[in-house]
Order: sequence, then structure tokens, then C-alpha cells
Amino acid sequence: QLRQSLNTSRNNLTRVVWNGHLEKTILKRLDLDYSILNITCYDKYFNKNFYIQLEKLCNREIIFDLDIGKYGKTGRLLNLVETHNIPDAKYMCKI
Repeated sequence: QLRQSLNTSRNNLTRVVWNGHLEKTILKRLDLDYSILNITCYDKYFNKNFYIQLEKLCNREIIFDLDIGKYGKTGRLLNLVETHNIPDAKYMCKI
């Protein structure tokens, strides 16, 4: 399905990755240089309070930034499962 969507003349798909800076490098090596939206959950202020961010992977421009709450973890990035375990994030996904 991915190959079919990449070969179509209609450019109506947004490619989305989670913490995808490595995927950008891989796709570029495969000569699949498309616009990609990256989603990440990041502790901006080193206080274990995380923000979900959407960024354009080509230039790292943040286009959406939302405080989703605290999570007790060492490190600044959450994986997808950890992000879903934040109580406020579960509520926000239902909105």
C-alpha cells in the first residue's frame, strides 16, 4: 500500500512518523524524499512535564505544541506507549 501511494500522481497523503528523525535519513537514502510530519513527545524544560509536538521533518518547524502532563521517566523523549499512559493524554485523544 505504501509503494502504491508513493507511485500515485495524487499527492493527498501525509506521511507521519513517531520520533522519525532516523526514518528521514533512511527515506532519503532510498530516494523517497517526501514531506513528512513527525510526532514526538518531549520534555522541553527538564521537569518531567511532556509536550506533544508536530513538526515538519524537512525543516524541523514545530507546527503544533501541546502540554499533555507529567510522566516519571528519566530522559526527554517518550515512546508511543508511554505517551498513551499519561492520564491527560488519554483524555485529549477523546476530544
